[in-house]
Amino acid sequence: MKTNSEQADVGDGRCFPPLQTALLILALWAILLTHPSGCFGEIPAGKAETFGDYIKNSKHVVLVCEVQKTAKAAERPGTYHEVHVTATVVRIVKGQGVVGDRLSYYILCEDRIPPAALEVGGLTFLMLDDYQLEKFLLGTGDGWHYTPELDGLLTKILKAGKVTRP
Repeated sequence: MKTNSEQADVGDGRCFPPLQTALLILALWAILLTHPSGCFGEIPAGKAETFGDYIKNSKHVVLVCEVQKTAKAAERPGTYHEVHVTATVVRIVKGQGVVGDRLSYYILCEDRIPPAALEVGGLTFLMLDDYQLEKFLLGTGDGWHYTPELDGLLTKILKAGKVTRP
């Protein structure tokens, strides 16, 4: 057993050496940047190799602009929080739909809803089996936040003729 003089004091920063502290902070930032929330329907854009498969296997693919988001806290332990989204279709990639359609959907979150999950104005690719104007649950993998890299990959997929455009 260590004496008081041998024990590290958490308050003086000796508990974790500076290098370990810096590495821990970098690791936490990397986790937060690759998966910013515990919400279903959100997959990090770094998994672009899967993006093409989702496009090919979905009947309808649209790009939407999120114009309104509200949160609904879990009603009891063991249930999910919900983020309700109203979005406007800005591009039809595949299937039916009309630019300007208003879609309403919600996603489920295991953890508390981070403030970033409620920011509006973002673009999201939605991969849908049924195009509907009534509110629907957006499943895991069915919503991909727009990035220039994903848009470039989409362009390559369309040029290769792997997806039939509307």
